[in-house]
Amino acid sequence: MSQWETLNMEDKIRGILRNLQTYAPDEFGMMYVSPYQIAIELDEETRAALGMPVGGAGAGPNNSIAQYIAHQLSLRIKSGEITDIEGAWLAKQHTHEVSFKHGEQKIVATGGVDAVISMFRLRS
Repeated sequence: MSQWETLNMEDKIRGILRNLQTYAPDEFGMMYVSPYQIAIELDEETRAALGMPVGGAGAGPNNSIAQYIAHQLSLRIKSGEITDIEGAWLAKQHTHEVSFKHGEQKIVATGGVDAVISMFRLRS
């Protein structure tokens, strides 16, 4: 059994995507959430079990919870294993920095000006 399955990541992520909705879905549907936001919302026990930093500059390639979540969701959506979550990209044009707050820590999305950030949401 993979760590993804052992930690029940899909159900945890579905719950996070549902709970981060700040309004009822309208003509635009459910809100998109970045893997950074999902990683921050995970409980401390899950983050500790994953054994990686939440993410951001300095975490290194393929070495953060945000990158792990994005990769696993992308693979599973593409394969058809996950059908109730969809992904999208945030365009990088005119973007200087995208950052997130985890407690008092500022997490800058990796890639700087060339950052391409994935986003995920529950299908309406």
